Amino acid sequence: IQHGKGRRYYLFIFLYPFLSYFTFFGLFVIGYLALYTLYVCLKRKTLFKPLILASFLLSTGYVLVEYRLFRLIFFSGEPTIRDTMANTWYDFGGVLKETLLVFTNSIFHAEDLRRYFLLPVVLIYCVWLNFGHIRSRDWKSMKKDPFNHIILLILFNCIIYGLYFMETFHQLIVTILPPLKGWQFNRTVFFNPFLFCLAFGIVIYRLTRNRHKKTAIFLCICALLVPLGKQSLYNDFYNTVYSHAYQLIKQQETESLSWREFYSEELFALIKEQIDYQDEYSVAYGFHPAVLSYNDISTLDACLSHYYQSYKEKFREVIVPALEKSEAARIYYDEWGGRAYIFSGTDESIWKPAKTMQVTDYELSVNIDAFKEMKGTYIFSRIPVSNAATLNLALCGEFTEPSSPYTIWVYKAL
Repeated sequence: IQHGKGRRYYLFIFLYPFLSYFTFFGLFVIGYLALYTLYVCLKRKTLFKPLILASFLLSTGYVLVEYRLFRLIFFSGEPTIRDTMANTWYDFGGVLKETLLVFTNSIFHAEDLRRYFLLPVVLIYCVWLNFGHIRSRDWKSMKKDPFNHIILLILFNCIIYGLYFMETFHQLIVTILPPLKGWQFNRTVFFNPFLFCLAFGIVIYRLTRNRHKKTAIFLCICALLVPLGKQSLYNDFYNTVYSHAYQLIKQQETESLSWREFYSEELFALIKEQIDYQDEYSVAYGFHPAVLSYNDISTLDACLSHYYQSYKEKFREVIVPALEKSEAARIYYDEWGGRAYIFSGTDESIWKPAKTMQVTDYELSVNIDAFKEMKGTYIFSRIPVSNAATLNLALCGEFTEPSSPYTIWVYKAL
């Protein structure tokens, strides 16, 4: 777009939001593009219309795709869970520690394995490259080198992440941009795994260009072997290979769920047919509500980064018996609330996906009157509820299906 290579790219950038996720990446993509557009305009000393138009089209695409979120944030006038989320503040030492930690380990949904190979390679090359620039006093090349630009951007993202936990800086950003209240603007760090890979790619390219092809191939093989040999939370490649290898060698299944098993479409299609499901509101117990949503079952529970505080308070009335039993669950819900789930009260992470459901408490800790006030009808549970009669719940059936590891008990509020 910047170099006028074709109008079709305007269409591509407009459609990008349909394949992206605004709350994790979109806001930061818009922000970086806006900053770059400002830089180009200042450099040219005139409005550069192609990039301005691109920024407008990207923003418009996100508004169209996420219209409900924008309505919630800017036009509802109602407080959201972001207004009541608890923040953790650190002193300068704590901020510096978080900055260094995220440089080596990354966080949340951007967790990666860079520290085992990519990080050392990139840092060693960075030192070697810039030592050469300093020794030859070639400051111009040092400033213009795209590898150094990437490293600076990585450091910038890490610093922003650390400063997020400094109360004065956080309040300054929120004062300047009130809609960012409660928004984790430090998630610019989500770009760092890509940036480290990009920096590594430059190292490989330069090695190949300088006739070190064998070294480049060796480094690439090592980089590919790391995710195969090391488990991490989002390393699906490792988990898939491990599960298949375990089944082949041990001749027995692992506890890991495949995509098909996790969502169990055939099972829930059977359940919906058997109970004559008519879009009544439901909740999940012992598994993620996303399973119900995926199978076109309307839920009162969900994992959402933004929703009305009033809804959080209503749902809290449903789960208050569990929150009263577990202080950890109460803190988790009251100070965050992104997971409006049915809690156990005794068993932690009751929704953890696994083939075998192991619990110590078969009582369902809910306020059934509050559940019905929210127009809740069905409870889909992986656990047989021992106090169903006390809660005035009728068992609609116990359901299994050969392709699914789940056994689902369905209860109806009378």
